[in-house]
Amino acid sequence: MRVIVSPRPGYRVLSAHLVVRTDPAGPLERVFEVLALRAARCADRPATVGGDRLEFGARAPTELVDLALAQVACRAGDLTVDAAAFERERDAMADALRRRPPTLHEAAGQQLVELLYPGHPYSAEVTEARVRAFRAADAAKWLGLNVRPERAALVIAGDVAATDALFERIEQRLGRWRPRGGDGTLRARPPAPLPAGREVVVVDRPGWRVAEVLVGVRVPPRGARDEAAFRTLSWRLQHALTARLRDGAGLTYRVSMSLLEQSLGSALVLSTAVDRARAGEALAAVLEELGGSARPLDPEALAQARWRAVRRAGRGLGTSWRNALRLTEMFVHDLPPDEWDTFAARAAALDAGALVAEAGRWALGREAIVVVGDAAAIAPELRGAGLPARVLPGMARRWPPQPAEPAPGARAAVP
Repeated sequence: MRVIVSPRPGYRVLSAHLVVRTDPAGPLERVFEVLALRAARCADRPATVGGDRLEFGARAPTELVDLALAQVACRAGDLTVDAAAFERERDAMADALRRRPPTLHEAAGQQLVELLYPGHPYSAEVTEARVRAFRAADAAKWLGLNVRPERAALVIAGDVAATDALFERIEQRLGRWRPRGGDGTLRARPPAPLPAGREVVVVDRPGWRVAEVLVGVRVPPRGARDEAAFRTLSWRLQHALTARLRDGAGLTYRVSMSLLEQSLGSALVLSTAVDRARAGEALAAVLEELGGSARPLDPEALAQARWRAVRRAGRGLGTSWRNALRLTEMFVHDLPPDEWDTFAARAAALDAGALVAEAGRWALGREAIVVVGDAAAIAPELRGAGLPARVLPGMARRWPPQPAEPAPGARAAVP
C-alpha cells in the first residue's frame, strides 16, 4: 500500500482517503459493487464506488487523526459478505426498479451512453432482471480479489507532517492488511469502442415546448490526455457556445458542460435547452463550434483560454478535502507526482498547434446526440438542418403533454 501525505499547515481539518484501484466498471457493475459493500463489514461507513476505484473517506479535526484512520481502515481486512444481507439489499433494489420505470431523463441518459459506448459494459442498463441475477458468493469473491493492499493508497491531507509518529499510527491501523488469495494484478483492457459515426436520437415528449439538447463526444481518458490542453480547449468551446447561442442568437440562457470520466475512454457532454422550433438551428451551431475546435485560435483568444483553464483548475485545490481528491486522482490514473505543481506552467506554454493536436484526439464527426422534446415538432427541424433523427417513442405514458399552445390569433384562457 502506498501512503501519500499532503501537509497544509494551519488548516485544522484533516482528510483521510483510502482509495483502491478496481477493474473498469460500467453502471451495472457499479451497482453490484455497491451491493457487495452494503452486505460486508463496516457497511455503515462512507464509501464511494467509481468506475475504476473504491474510496473510503473521513474528515476530522487534526487532533482526531486516529479516529479518521480507524474509519478508513475498517475495510482494510477480510470483508466477509453476509449472504442474507446481500440478498435483502439486492431484492430491495430490484423491487424499486420494478415499481418505478425509468424517468424521461433517465431514458435520455441511457440512450446517450449507448450511443457513446456501443456494445460496451459502460452502456449496460440497470434492470430488475439483471440486478436479481447477482449472487452473494460472487460479491464475496469480488471483494477478496479487489479490496487488497497492493492496489491501494492512503492519502492524508491537512495540518499533518510525514513523521515517524504518524507512520506508526498508520502501521497500527493498516499494518496487518494482507491480500486474500488470488492475483491482484489489474488486467490490461482495450479501449472502449468509438461510435461508428454521428447519430441523432429524439426522445419523444409529446406537447413539450422545449427541446433539451445533449451532445456527447468521446475524448481520451484522464491518464492518456494532456490535461492542460484539454481544459484550455474545453473552456474555449463552452465560452464560444455561450457567446453564440445566448449572447448572439438569444436561443438559450446557458450551455452546460460535463465530463463522463472513464478509464477506457471518456466523453465530453454539452447540454442546453432551447425552443423546440429552433432545435435544428441550436444543434447545428453546437456541432459547428465543436468542429471549430480543430482550427487554430488567434493569440488573444488563446491567452484568455489558457488563463481561464488555470483559474478553473485552481478551484479544485486549496482545502484538505480538495487536495486529497486531486491526490487520489493522481494515484488512480497513474499521473506524475508534479501533475498539479506544473499545470500552470504547462498551460502557459501551450500554443495554437497544441490545441489543434488535442482536438485531433477527440472523436469529432462521431458525436452522440440526444434531443428530448416533442418529436412531431423537433424531427422536421432537425431534418431541415441536415440532421435526420431516429425517434424513441413511449414517453407520453409517463409524461403527459402540456396543454396545447393557443392557435395564432386566438386568446389564451385566463383563470
